[in-house]
Amino acid sequence: MVGATYIEYTASQNASGQDLFTYMVEDRFGARSTASVVVGIASAPGTNQNPVGEEDTVTVLPGRHIAADVLTNDSDPDGDPVTLTGNGLEAAAELTAPAAPGTVIVYYGVSDGRGGTAVGTLKVTVRTDAPKLPPIARDDRVTFAETLGKTAVYVPVLKNDEDADGVAAELAISFPQRIASLLNSKQMVGDDEQYAVAMALMARELGIPARVVMGFYPDPKKPQGSGAVELTGDDVHAWVEVAFAGAGWVPFNPTPSEDNVPIPPDPQPKSKPEPQVLQPPPPPQAPAELPPDSAPDAQDAEQNQPGLWGVLGPILLAIGIGLIPVAVLVLPLVLIAWLKLRRRNIRAGTGSPTDRISGGWSEVMSAAADLGTPVPAGATLRENAANLAEAFPASGTTMVLLAHRADEAVFAAGQPSDDQIRAFWADVDTSVQEMTRSVGFWRRQRARFSLRSLASPADGGLLGQLRKGASSLLSSVASTVTPLFSSLGSRIARRK
Repeated sequence: MVGATYIEYTASQNASGQDLFTYMVEDRFGARSTASVVVGIASAPGTNQNPVGEEDTVTVLPGRHIAADVLTNDSDPDGDPVTLTGNGLEAAAELTAPAAPGTVIVYYGVSDGRGGTAVGTLKVTVRTDAPKLPPIARDDRVTFAETLGKTAVYVPVLKNDEDADGVAAELAISFPQRIASLLNSKQMVGDDEQYAVAMALMARELGIPARVVMGFYPDPKKPQGSGAVELTGDDVHAWVEVAFAGAGWVPFNPTPSEDNVPIPPDPQPKSKPEPQVLQPPPPPQAPAELPPDSAPDAQDAEQNQPGLWGVLGPILLAIGIGLIPVAVLVLPLVLIAWLKLRRRNIRAGTGSPTDRISGGWSEVMSAAADLGTPVPAGATLRENAANLAEAFPASGTTMVLLAHRADEAVFAAGQPSDDQIRAFWADVDTSVQEMTRSVGFWRRQRARFSLRSLASPADGGLLGQLRKGASSLLSSVASTVTPLFSSLGSRIARRK
């Protein structure tokens, strides 16, 4: 099957060896060229083979809506057509790039329709200096048969066009502004193409059949002989032909002569404002005589009046004392939340690259424990992933992929890169959010302040976590609050 930009080839049943076919291409000017394609056909195996998902890469600007045809470089050893698995996705998957620069790995499933599957990856690199690629416009053709019996023909010109770094559905049709600039300017200045198109449009508006013709005619200033004539792009010109009954198409050249230079407008006289004259200053006046001041000295009055701290100090002190019971109730919840945040930062940012990957999986297991899901002791990563997929179906696929990637990071040769670690932790955060959103409101709040994950022996036990966290948190609070109350007490004492 021959498409607009491709040839689809299907080998016959039980074929093997090589096949050869030749095709021809033609441009809009009629120039043609031929090429040949040699196709190798492997013998069909006895059993179905899994497809092969290759890595796709794309570099885009932050927040850009893009479409990636991820199946272009994927293949199937048996020659079966491959499709994306899940939710009926098409080959050109659409997504929105993150708002912040970085690298994101998107995983997708590939199926051959006969039970064979594979996992492919799409690497999206987000950069603020990513180049803006122009759209790809392809020529459209309307056959003579499509115009028979019609006065207008609908041509979907955007159907075969592409946006190299965006979505083809967001492409819009725009027309050059050459005719508008010719007709809207104060003086009509343009070339023969603009004048010919403008005349043909006006003639058709009046019901007169007219058409624009492009052709070559040599420069009359160049010597002409009886031999070959060399024509270049400068010799291309446009004119108008109007149909007359009995005479046929008669040419008209609406373009004015090149000697017809536009007359510049008359220069407007420039105004010359008169310089401003500086007015003399007013005459000095004698100082007014004031009665003797019997009011108290301003410094004494200021000392007798209470200052800002003298008024606000007792109020702030009373508010601080009243907030102590509230702080006693809220402090344990703040301590638990801070301990979990501190644990996550340690898992994600300290240790070897393998430890950071393992810490990401531990973060998933801690979230499951806080949500009340039993975590069997001694189970493997994949067994735990299967249990979590059953408990949280919304994030089941992500759980299995995370377990596989964690196993690969621990047992494979070499160390994972920083980009792989950041991508893994981004998927960890997404999985934890999906697990949390899948339960009710009150269960989410209980999990937020649950002590189950903090009681794990791997994290030092509950008492160790509380002792370290409380000591660090109270030290931070004391170092901030103590100077404030000391300064406040000193100011109140001085005012008294």
